[in-house]
Amino acid sequence: MIRKFIFRNKLFTFAFFIFIASVLFSSCQKRQSTRTEVALGTFCTISLFENASDKLYDRIFEKINQIENLMSTSLSNSEISKINQNAGNHPVKISSDTFTVLSCAKEIAILTEGAFEPTIGNLVELWNINAIVNDETGTILPQIPSQKQIENALSKTDFTKLILDEKKQTAFLSQSGMKIDVGGIAKGYATDCVVKILQEEKINRALIDLGGNIYAYGYKNQKEKTPWKIGIKNPLNPTGSPIEIIQCENSSIVTSGVYERYFEYEGKIYHHLLSAKTGFPENNGILSVSIICNNSMLCDALSTACFILGKEKGIELIKKINCEKLISIPHDFIHYVFVLEDGIVLNNLE
Repeated sequence: MIRKFIFRNKLFTFAFFIFIASVLFSSCQKRQSTRTEVALGTFCTISLFENASDKLYDRIFEKINQIENLMSTSLSNSEISKINQNAGNHPVKISSDTFTVLSCAKEIAILTEGAFEPTIGNLVELWNINAIVNDETGTILPQIPSQKQIENALSKTDFTKLILDEKKQTAFLSQSGMKIDVGGIAKGYATDCVVKILQEEKINRALIDLGGNIYAYGYKNQKEKTPWKIGIKNPLNPTGSPIEIIQCENSSIVTSGVYERYFEYEGKIYHHLLSAKTGFPENNGILSVSIICNNSMLCDALSTACFILGKEKGIELIKKINCEKLISIPHDFIHYVFVLEDGIVLNNLE
């Protein structure tokens, strides 16, 4: 049952996006062109409103698939898997794509003191929230790791042991048995790569949805400079009306929420947002965190980090980033939307 719910929820993300798109784009003069493919373990949808061609779509999805092939831990020959396989042994030469993602991941890990933790791979594998399946019935079998198992995974989780050499373009895990997982940042990077392609192709308007990582590119109406309107799900009712509608242009909206991937065991929800301090899904009264700015990779990492940090520390972090040059990653003003268990919404929307 839970397995089916999670899959339906992913389908809803896609359907909700298309529904909102059809409503909001109804006044657009040019016909919408959309392609959806499965990549990065999710539905990826690109909607173009001018100069759409199979060649352009092919170029976009070729890049998305390239990123998956470089960074997926499900592929034994990916660069991330090779780094993991050689943990404690020797550095691995990696592509500029993977190096960029790992550099950003480590920078955010340092900034958040491990709230965003790229070396959490052992913990992710241990909980295995996305794939605990009974082969006969197709349903999820809840599996709560033992404290000993969690402690063992945490002993191999430490972003300070991820060594990056920019000159040689290598990555190295200095402790044997450690594992990187970039599931909390790779889709954001892929989104930014799609934006770059659109810029190179002189496309003015598009919507990108990589498994819920949204990028509203350009304006809904370029001539009148009309912003897009993007709905943020209500985590208390994910299939209902949006809890907030964001008006934006050239911005990414990324949400981390407890309703996205989880299983229920003995009346308790175990979601995929794991704390690298406790080894358990974070339980701090937050249901979802959405981050909005022009850098989707940053949005992706910060939505996870702020969820783990909690409302006070998470909001304070965004305020500091907006006021001080704390990170080297280029970005504009960062907006946030926190949804708490009691339905209260905290945001800095104008």
